[in-house]
Amino acid sequence: MQAVLETGFVPVAAIDNEITNEDPVLRELELGEISGQCKSVVNDLDTMETACEALEELSDMSDILSKNNAIGSDAASLAAISSESICRRLGYVREKPIMPSMESFSYSNSRKQATEYTLESFGDVAKDVIEAIKTFFKKLVAGIMKVFGMIKNFILGILRKMGLLKSQVKQIYDDKKTDVESEREVDFSVFCTTFNVEKASQLNDKVTDVLNDSLNVSDALKRIHDTMTTFYNVALATKDVQGLINETTGESLDHKIFKLKVVEDNKDYATLGDFIHGKQIRVYKNEYKVEVVDGEKVTVSDSTMKVGKDLELLKLLDTAEKLAEAVEANVKRSEKNKEGFKDLTETVLKVAGKIATKARSTQENKEAAKVFRTVAQTTVSVTSSLLYLVSENLTESLKYIEFCKRELLVNAKENATKVT
Repeated sequence: MQAVLETGFVPVAAIDNEITNEDPVLRELELGEISGQCKSVVNDLDTMETACEALEELSDMSDILSKNNAIGSDAASLAAISSESICRRLGYVREKPIMPSMESFSYSNSRKQATEYTLESFGDVAKDVIEAIKTFFKKLVAGIMKVFGMIKNFILGILRKMGLLKSQVKQIYDDKKTDVESEREVDFSVFCTTFNVEKASQLNDKVTDVLNDSLNVSDALKRIHDTMTTFYNVALATKDVQGLINETTGESLDHKIFKLKVVEDNKDYATLGDFIHGKQIRVYKNEYKVEVVDGEKVTVSDSTMKVGKDLELLKLLDTAEKLAEAVEANVKRSEKNKEGFKDLTETVLKVAGKIATKARSTQENKEAAKVFRTVAQTTVSVTSSLLYLVSENLTESLKYIEFCKRELLVNAKENATKVT
């Protein structure tokens, strides 16, 4: 071994130790819990949106009934089918039947009474749905705050570990005497799939693009945060119900703030970017809504390449570090706004409850649903979902860098063995 040291190569024992020890970064790069929490938030949002849609449908049906003092059997049949569909979607079971027997609508002397009974039933169902929405809304808010905390802890852990990874890679690149170049072909199929590239030779450019585009998203989140803060403050300052409704509907984000490649642009939304697993960002044009969607996936045709210093791992690490710091700042910014968001949540619950006080309130119930939906979509889509996407991009990029570092050490070990 002394002969190897005299040649200036890294001792084989040291390289063995690097390779066999548990990876310092990969050990921390698990997003499973955060992923589960994000999915829970999205599921709650979907459930709440379903309830909001049901509330709007109930309101429309109530509106039709209230304009007709007595509906006939055909109209009653349609109303029965619709109400059953709504209740089935919500998993809602009422002790009393929502509608009387269809025979009640067949006779002129009982139609009016049957219609009034149905109208009152719809009003009672609407009240129950509003209460269910309020419960899910509070659960949603708690879930979002939990996501913020989990991502913050995750990123802080990454930043601590990244220093060690950076020093390891820097040592490899700075050591002019240690030979880490090799003609050995390495299989990168997992990373080709993750970063959605046809050839391993495209990986470095794609990882670079994903990191830089994630930085753009993180920068856009600053502007979104400012927009949301204004949105919250204006909504909180409104003196009447209609004012809050006006402030929470019909607005949208400008997709240009993301500074990403536009994949699709139509009257309803713009689809942007190309991240890990082909994921893209969809920005809606008539509401404060942003979604992470699946894009087209490519077929891997050549998954192998040689690993050398030309991969510029240090440059990638610098960008990854900037991204981690940016995500940390995003989370801190969101947490700082926690009190304002809490105030808005309480306002929305209070106002929506105030709107839906009457059993036969039709348009008001629809407006209450709009308030809930808009505020929930706004907070979920432009905070936790985008923060999670950026964290995923960072994680997979660091796994790629860590893998390349290990392969460089394997090359060094093989070259050192040849010298001996």
